[in-house]
Amino acid sequence: MNKRSFIKIAFLLWFIPFLIRLFFNISFEETHTSSFQKLEVMENSRVESRLMNLINEGDKKGCFFIIFTNNIKGCFLNIAGGSFIGIVTILNLTINGFYSADIIKKSFDNGMTVAQILKVTLPHSFELLGFWLSGAIGLLIAWKLIQFIQGKEEFSLLFFKRIGMYTCIVFVIILSAAYIEAFVTVNMLE
Repeated sequence: MNKRSFIKIAFLLWFIPFLIRLFFNISFEETHTSSFQKLEVMENSRVESRLMNLINEGDKKGCFFIIFTNNIKGCFLNIAGGSFIGIVTILNLTINGFYSADIIKKSFDNGMTVAQILKVTLPHSFELLGFWLSGAIGLLIAWKLIQFIQGKEEFSLLFFKRIGMYTCIVFVIILSAAYIEAFVTVNMLE
């Protein structure tokens, strides 16, 4: 499997649940079956509450920190999920796709127009590239681990260098997107 296949798979694992939630009347809270997913929702609710308080207080640096740490946690969960043969990566991509559409759907249901939603999401939407890339890294690690277990491949120094380089790229993307979200997008909400 080539490396581009992993980014396509990561994208599809995020995009299919995104479309399902966006076009069908399924609430994220109604679909939970595992305690892992319930914890994810509770954490997202806490993050949303803290973020809204910081926005109301005008604390853009605090907003930046909350947005960055939340997004980078998701990316590192994707990457580390490769160590669990990709199961955690697949779950995280799927839940995040569903939850992203849930936010858009709720915004629309609360009276925002599509143009308004796009206005506040497009400036920092390139963060999705970082999220998908981190998912691809996790899937690549899982694939390499499966190949290693089967005795077909060894881990090389080049592999670890590439994982490190891709992870740095993810970090820069998420850092940049969080900055734009906190200092540009938040201004659009006021």
